[in-house]
Amino acid sequence: MNRRGRLCWFSVLFLFLVSCAYEAPAAFPLFTDNGRAVNVIARSKEAASGLIKTNIGTKSGAKSKKAVYMYSLPETVHIAENISFLIDYTVRDMGNVPSDAAGEAIIEARFSGGKNKKDGGPSWRLPLDVSFLGLADGENEERKERRYRYAIPLDLDELDTITISAENVPEVLIHSFSIIKRFYGFENNAACVTLSPFVYREQDAESRRETYVIDPAEPYPITGGKSLRMKNLAPRSVIKTRAFGYESSSAQTQEVSLPAGILGRSPYPVTVGGGADAVLLSPLPIPDFPVPLAADPGVILDYPQTVWRNDDYEIFRWESFPTVLIFDTADYAVQDKLFKRLAFFTEKKGYRGRLVPDEELSGQHGWNAHDYRAEDLAAFYELAGRQNFPLLPEERFLKDVLLDNGIITMRDGNVAAGEGAVVSVSRESNGYLRRLFMAHECFHGIYFVDEDFRIFTRQRYDAFDPVSKKVILSYFDYQSYDITDEYLVFNEFMAHLLQQGAGAAAEYFGKTIPERLERSEWRQPILPEKDEAQNTWPHLAASFDKEARAFSAYVSQRWPLAAGRVWLIE
Repeated sequence: MNRRGRLCWFSVLFLFLVSCAYEAPAAFPLFTDNGRAVNVIARSKEAASGLIKTNIGTKSGAKSKKAVYMYSLPETVHIAENISFLIDYTVRDMGNVPSDAAGEAIIEARFSGGKNKKDGGPSWRLPLDVSFLGLADGENEERKERRYRYAIPLDLDELDTITISAENVPEVLIHSFSIIKRFYGFENNAACVTLSPFVYREQDAESRRETYVIDPAEPYPITGGKSLRMKNLAPRSVIKTRAFGYESSSAQTQEVSLPAGILGRSPYPVTVGGGADAVLLSPLPIPDFPVPLAADPGVILDYPQTVWRNDDYEIFRWESFPTVLIFDTADYAVQDKLFKRLAFFTEKKGYRGRLVPDEELSGQHGWNAHDYRAEDLAAFYELAGRQNFPLLPEERFLKDVLLDNGIITMRDGNVAAGEGAVVSVSRESNGYLRRLFMAHECFHGIYFVDEDFRIFTRQRYDAFDPVSKKVILSYFDYQSYDITDEYLVFNEFMAHLLQQGAGAAAEYFGKTIPERLERSEWRQPILPEKDEAQNTWPHLAASFDKEARAFSAYVSQRWPLAAGRVWLIE
């Protein structure tokens, strides 16, 4: 080899060694799973900027050059289960890629560390657009720029090196790396699209609707409890897992989830048929009983009793109204032990405000569903404490749950009202009654926690038809409500109107209720003229139908609810 050849070889070797030895902080951080930002070490000058470039599209006839950027961490990160690696990046100028090269545009990520240090582990392709999910690239029709946050599941015990490569892509700007809790699915908003592998869109064979599918490969599970969260669901979207199915309401559903515990160990594939801005499956530990499970009332209606954390009852927190707890009991006997004495204390004529002993309660009927506001619950337990009244173990347990959830509080040694309410339904109620009771009780729950709803109710009651008002008051008295309590009367007026669909009000108030009152001779005179041929009371049917529709319109405008429906999915 001549002198010139030797100099050339040494120059190449020198440049190679310098390149391999290059280390500098990258222009972007890595966020650990506890939120701490650490430096990312770039292994080349080009990598340090986070701006990955190939020359594709820069000039006519240009050939793409594969760009490979390597990054290392200042210290090895130990990877726990349910962990993903999120890359936040912007893709630029994809509209300028020549058509013959567009199909070969690739960005890939590879991770190494621990056992996979040598072979680098699997490589993952990062999305360049989200057309495969049926999502548009925002308002940027020319595809000049779009930001993505892609969460790749890690199957490593340790991580210390990340390699990003690109080909046939004009520019990719990396904003950050993050170690995050694993999720599968997507979330689309104006700023960016957050997504993961193992989510795609297909046409459902039965419904012929476009359907989102989450179906992770076996090596990348979500272990333990998991929740499915959905945003801006299209009306009548069908949610399915291997074990069950739900359908969203007839209105667009802003946000709803399936709680930890219901999805089971392997629910895949999880499908959501219809439009949505987000479908996210993520880890959510099942809390220890009696911590309430956040859920929609529609989920509670059919929540598998086999996965209850307690044989006698399960406790839920209403997802849309978090200060309202919902007790679902195995039967009426269990429900009575928790709430029967409260029913007499708060609502029953001749008993309100008094703690009724067990022997006096025996043989008397409470309710088949219950609702209580914070003020009445506090009064009940404060009086029981002052009188040293012997409460049942279930009632003492209920007090602890109410204290733990802030519905009642202790102030200067006294029981005081906190925020919220508790309602209850039972599995002993049949399907129709269970739905009716759930709607009735949950509307009570909203009434307890929303002042505008209470004001609207009182205004409607004050302006209500006098003849019809006498009938409903007589009916409440017939049911043993204490009608001297105005707050109770307004509350029951609202709930009876909203417990069934607005279209059912004419039949219920124009036939069912007056038929019951007609059986009592002394109540008959309050009833208006009857249509003997139809066996109905037209005046009552018309006035209550009008009122039910007014209430339904109000709750539909305030929340995505309606008369007879307090659930977002069912």
